[in-house]
Amino acid sequence: MGARRESPIVNVIETAAELESLREPWSDLLAEDRPRTPFLTWEWMSTWWRHFGGDRRLWILAARDRHGDLIGLAPWMLSTRGAGPWKIRRISFIGDGDHADILARPEERDAVIASFLRFLDDRRPEWDVLDLERVKQGSDLIAHLAASGPLYAAPCVVPCPLVPLPEDWPSFEARVLSQKMQKKLRYAARRLDREHPGEMTLRRIEDPAEIGSALETLASLSRKRWDRRTCFGTPGFIAFHREIAALSLARGWLRFFVLELRGIPVAATYCFAYDGEYHAYQLCIDREWAALNVGHLLVQHVIEEAIREGASAFDYLRGAERYKRDWASAIRADVRVLYGLNGKVHIAWALAALGFAAKTIGKSILGRWRGRRGRAREEAEGQAQAQPQPQSERSPSPARSRKHARPIRSQALPSP
Repeated sequence: MGARRESPIVNVIETAAELESLREPWSDLLAEDRPRTPFLTWEWMSTWWRHFGGDRRLWILAARDRHGDLIGLAPWMLSTRGAGPWKIRRISFIGDGDHADILARPEERDAVIASFLRFLDDRRPEWDVLDLERVKQGSDLIAHLAASGPLYAAPCVVPCPLVPLPEDWPSFEARVLSQKMQKKLRYAARRLDREHPGEMTLRRIEDPAEIGSALETLASLSRKRWDRRTCFGTPGFIAFHREIAALSLARGWLRFFVLELRGIPVAATYCFAYDGEYHAYQLCIDREWAALNVGHLLVQHVIEEAIREGASAFDYLRGAERYKRDWASAIRADVRVLYGLNGKVHIAWALAALGFAAKTIGKSILGRWRGRRGRAREEAEGQAQAQPQPQSERSPSPARSRKHARPIRSQALPSP
């Protein structure tokens, strides 16, 4: 009989100094895992934590073998919501990135996940719910959680459109693009060449000094596109991406393109090239130039660049918007899974949902009341203007003299 494999030893990483010390072993572990994304890198996770950690607690589970070598990581954090008896302690992934997952050596993956779940059960008094958003569909972690029975909640699916890339652009047109999309691209190119000959330029950000202005361009386009309701409008979000874009450029991951007409930015896309794939984090266009299909033309140039680099896929990440479906021929889904649900969590979430509904209804009622009040004020002002003025303030009628004018009753003016 073969020797029984020892269970991994699990401990919790809770301080920024411990996270900093994981830089090399984290990167080495990720290099062994498949598939990989930029959102699982130490660079992304540690940078996100510095900018957005706030009052959350680091709760990264690290699994090691009997020699002390790192063989698995669960990059989690612990946050608290509510107060009193309805306080909920929630474990979730750090980083808010797509395709989230644990990291593990392939041959140790099942043992690592099992050790993490045992550790969670042993530390049950410290948390109330494991709420993992945007977990990569098909992850072994989901299967292990599903095997836990009633503590597992069915996942909510988040579609991520995917564009498989062949070896060259003609093959891409023949195998991936629809006839309608090919016609649209050809028409857009001809129109642009006819109306703005030689005025379009595509600029790739390769100088660290240009990152700040490129992000401001993206933020400006995003605010114009969404009427300022955008996360790119917040200084903290821009500061995070300024740092992560600089790190990505230094690592060779950054693919940031700006499309300009007459030197004016009309579209921009912010991507990462990692592990043989392009990941499209953000795409924004100027709506004033939307009729020229500048967004599609920019994506065409970026996909051509990805194909030249030998990338196997262009991942649009979360969201199934129409402009993504025009290009995608496959879907890579993420899911949200919940573990550890109990009566307290259900009641707290129900109360939170009721509070949100009450707030929404209250805003609606207040808006309607203010609208009625404003209309009533306008009607009152209109009626006041329509009422006749006192005789002393009226001019004499040209048809009759003051002597023959009929007397009228004095009428008080409405108070302003």
